[in-house]
Parts: sequence; C-alpha cells; structure tokens
Amino acid sequence: MEKAENSTNKAGIFYYMKRISIEMKSFYGVLLAGIIVIIAVGIMTSGFFSKNMFTGYDEVIDYSDGWTDKNGNELNIPNNYDIEAGQDFVIEKLITEDKGNDDCILFRTDHTFVRAYLNGELIYSFGEKSEIPFGKTPGSGWQLISLKGAHAGDKLTVTVNCPYEKYSGMVRNILAGTKSQLCGYILWKGMGMLIIILIPLLIGVFIVFVPSFFFRDLPVSNFINIGMAFIIIAIWSFTEARIWQLFYVNQYLMQTINFITFSMIVPAMLLSMKVMGFIKNMKLYRYAMLADCIIPAIALLLQLLNIADFFETLMLIHIMILVNAFMFAASYMRYVKKDHGMSRLLSVILYMTIAMCAVFDLIDFYVWDKFGNGFFTRLELFALMMASGLVALRRAWIIHKENIKKEAYEKMAYTDNLTGFRNRRGFDQDAEAIEKKKKPVTIVYMDMNGLKKINDENGHYMGDKALLIIGEYIGKLQNNDTTCYRLGGDEFCMLSFDREPEEAEKLCEEINRQLEGFTDKFDYAIGISYGIIKYRGDENMNMQRCIMEADRKMYKYKEEVYRHQTKYR
Repeated sequence: MEKAENSTNKAGIFYYMKRISIEMKSFYGVLLAGIIVIIAVGIMTSGFFSKNMFTGYDEVIDYSDGWTDKNGNELNIPNNYDIEAGQDFVIEKLITEDKGNDDCILFRTDHTFVRAYLNGELIYSFGEKSEIPFGKTPGSGWQLISLKGAHAGDKLTVTVNCPYEKYSGMVRNILAGTKSQLCGYILWKGMGMLIIILIPLLIGVFIVFVPSFFFRDLPVSNFINIGMAFIIIAIWSFTEARIWQLFYVNQYLMQTINFITFSMIVPAMLLSMKVMGFIKNMKLYRYAMLADCIIPAIALLLQLLNIADFFETLMLIHIMILVNAFMFAASYMRYVKKDHGMSRLLSVILYMTIAMCAVFDLIDFYVWDKFGNGFFTRLELFALMMASGLVALRRAWIIHKENIKKEAYEKMAYTDNLTGFRNRRGFDQDAEAIEKKKKPVTIVYMDMNGLKKINDENGHYMGDKALLIIGEYIGKLQNNDTTCYRLGGDEFCMLSFDREPEEAEKLCEEINRQLEGFTDKFDYAIGISYGIIKYRGDENMNMQRCIMEADRKMYKYKEEVYRHQTKYR
C-alpha cells in the first residue's frame, strides 16, 4: 500500500526550481534565453549552409604551394596577411593536372565568407550576408570545394572575406584529395576532440538524471547544477571540434551555439565550484554569479539588436574569465589554511590551473595565436571536470550510505519488533496520507481473544508465542494493496485497497477457523475479534471516525464471543 508522503518532496526538481536563489534564476534565465535564440536561428537559417554527409578516409596531400595574389605575387601559405576587415582577399592558382569527379580541396576558416571560381565561373559559395539574421559572422568551419571538371591550365580563384580584424587575411593550410579522403581527414583531426566531448557529456547526463531517479534523498539541486555545467562544456567543445560537419552543417547555427555556450562556461564553472565547496565566500559568489549572468545577457541583447555580435563582445567574456579566475583564487587563498590534506592540495592545484589557463588562452587569442582558440580553456575545463566528477561521486556515495542508515533507523521507528508489522506510528502516518488523498480503503480493526488468560496462567512468554501465531495468520493477508499493523498489546489492524468488507469478513472467519487448532497448545482457544468498515473518501465520514467505528464494531463482536463461548472466560 502507499506510505505517507512528506508534505514537500525536497528531492524533486520542481521544488528545487521554486527555491533557487536570484543568482541561480539569472543563470537558468540566460541559459533559457540562449536556447530560444538557438531555436530562432535554426528556423531562420534552415536550408542555408547545408552540405551532404561525408564518410571515408585515406591520405591527403598538401596543396598550399603555387598560390599567388590577384597581382601575381607569390604567397606563403599558411600565413596571415595584412588585409583590412571586410575586404576581399583573393588567392589564385593554376591547376597543373586534370581533376576527377571526386577531387576537392579543403581548408579551414574562421568567421569568413568564401567564394571559389574556376576560370571566372563561380563553383562554390559559403555565406551570404542576407542569410545571417544577427551579427556579421557566417560561422567557422571546414571549406570543401569540389574541382569536378577542372583541367590542367585552368585558373582556380578563391576569395575570402572576414568582417573581423583578427582573422582577416588569414589563410590556413590547403589540402587536396578525393571527397572521402578529405572528409576522413576531418574525422581523423577531430577524433580526439570527439572523445573529449563525450566524456563531459556522459558525465553531465549521468549526474543530472541518475540522482533524480535512483537516489531520491540526495540533494538533487547540487547534482543538477554540476551536471548542467558538464553539458554546457560538452556542447561548447562539440561546436569547437568542427567534426559535426561530417553529419549536419548549419554553420551559423553552430556558431551561435558556440558563442552562447562559451559565454555560459564561466557561470557554469562558478556554480560547480560552489557546489563542490571550492568557493568559501558566499557573498562574493552571489555578486560574481549575478555579474557573470548579466554580461552574457548583455551580449545576447546586443546580438539581437544588431548593435554588436557575439564575436565583438568576446572581450567582455574574456575579461569576465580573468576577473573570476583571480578574484576567486585570491578569495580562496584567504580560507585555504582552514582546509587540510588532499582537499587543500586539490583546491590549490585547481585554482592555479584555472587561473593560469585563462591567462595563457587570452595571450594566445590576442597575441600569440599559436595553439588555436580555446586550447588552454580545454585544459582548465578538463581539470574542473576531473575535480568536480570526483567530488560529486564521493559525496553521492557518502550521502547514499547515510541514507541507508537513515532508512534503517526509520524502519525501526515504524516497525513492531515482535511481529514485523508497521506499528502505531506507521499506522497513524498511513491513515493521514489516505485521508489526504481521499482514497477508499477497507479498515479491519482486530483484537486477539484469550491473551489475558494465557498471560495470567501460562506466563507472558506463552502469550508472546500466541501473539506471533496470530500475527503469522493475519500477515498472510498482506499484499501490495493490503498492509497489516500491530497497534500495541493484542490490537491489530488491516488497511486494504483491494478487498471489500464482505471479502475481509470471510478472511477473518477463515483465520478464526484455522486458529482453533491451537487450543491444545495453550490450553485455551485463541482467535480474533474484528470490526470492519469501508472508508469511501467522502465528506460524510473522515478516516478517524471510520477507525473509531471499526473499533466499536470489534468490541461488540468480542462481547458476543465471550458471552457465548466459555472457553475464553
């Protein structure tokens, strides 16, 4: 049968959403706004930037030599030439051999419009400003240009145009091969990143959903927060990996997801670190969390208003990263003496890793440009994942063990030691829950006949044996919809959802018939007196009045038994 429920389920996600603080509401508000923007972008750019699915792998060749600018000057590729943002940068090359139907060239661009011409005829186009609802960038990714029908002596012209100073004039390695070879190259280059993506994604999904379904007493809010941080990190890493082009391409949509998730990484990391106990100053955390949510919200608003797109507001995010890294590192160092052993060492290593990676990544982005965007960010995220995963699993195990002990103590508190039935406390709890739900139930109030005589003349030891026998026969009536109780002394009760009063009465009579065989064992007959009533869940009679009526009927039955049967006197 159903047990009584707490007035509030503190493990439930809806309870959590009601109780979250203003900084958490800000975090999930910005996240929801980002999801809405992503959906809008997906609808508005549906059909644009689309290519086929690619499969296969083989060797590719470097095709970076022999390129010139439009004036015939030889170019050194890969390189970053001084081209003004928004201006066309033209590179040209004479094809030296006939190309087959599957021959292509491949190169990667960042936020760049691309056109390719063969003998002046357009053969490839990536990105149209009219196709971009917000901002300037068409997205970043691999450009796969088919050379089908090209012959020796034909002139291949590629025009690149980037609206941002950082990438304007940048040309990376150009590769050549068949379509399957080049797409296999993309897969090979992105395989390591794909594995890195799957790790936080699987951990995040596990942390979010497993406690909710299997460990109802765990602090689900904490696990949801850590899990969401992992999922955000995984989605951002997926958009950075470019391997998604092998399956589905809407590069503008992916770029939008990339910017939104990247801007949410800082508050997500902050949230995880707070849950893990690596943030000690709660006042600082609340202010920082609100600021870390407001800044992405501003970037999102500027994007929607076409005032400045996400790439142009990246400096805000980068400043936010630096400020958070050093502010919380400095704050934690003030409290670090209070921690001991591995906890202290892990905290110091984690903070130093995050802070230094943030610095190196910004140096690489604005000055060095050696490793590529987000390289050191991935290192710090990996450190955070390892730390948060270990802490979350350790806490889950500790809490789970504590809950097992708690359940054992609770079971003892609601269980009768002699019969194993639920006791008076459990009965009152269940009766209250039934009345609250207005669920119809058959109430059978029972009292043992002959116990006083056995106790007086054979001792309480034999009396307990008689109670055990009574309990054994009453207990046979229990099932998923029927629960038996020992209310104290020789009083028992049964609450049944699947039996009507008529059936319950027949079962009680059958118990009395079977108990007649124990007369010789105790020198007295034992049996049960009972009173039965149906609680129908209406307003005419509440649960307490029904129990009192069943008790009254039980005493009336007992009086009749003792009046007509001298064996109980």
